[in-house]
Amino acid sequence: MGMIDDIFSTALAMSGTLVAQQQDVLNMLCLAAQAEFSSRLRPGIAAEDCRENFVAAAAILAVSAFHCVHKDEMASFNAGSISLTLREADSSALAVLAKRMLAPWCSDEGFSFRGVRA
Repeated sequence: MGMIDDIFSTALAMSGTLVAQQQDVLNMLCLAAQAEFSSRLRPGIAAEDCRENFVAAAAILAVSAFHCVHKDEMASFNAGSISLTLREADSSALAVLAKRMLAPWCSDEGFSFRGVRA
């Protein structure tokens, strides 16, 4: 099974029952999440090097984005033995969680050290 298949199946498991059109949207968001995280990996690090975290983080990011698009339709989901009920601010918190899950393998973002004046 390929990486995107694993991301999509994990996202589906988190999302519950979706109609075909919703699954198409979720799949597109999984592809976008995979591309987003692939672009953040440090040079020399491949998604396979952190596969388990990469798949989980990309699936969570995709589900978070899906929730933003379909917030009235998707109020909760299950991930294994964990059940989550989402509130308005929770989807952005999930995106932050996803990014933190991959932080050890990603380049720093948003920080630049330019020098010190004495």
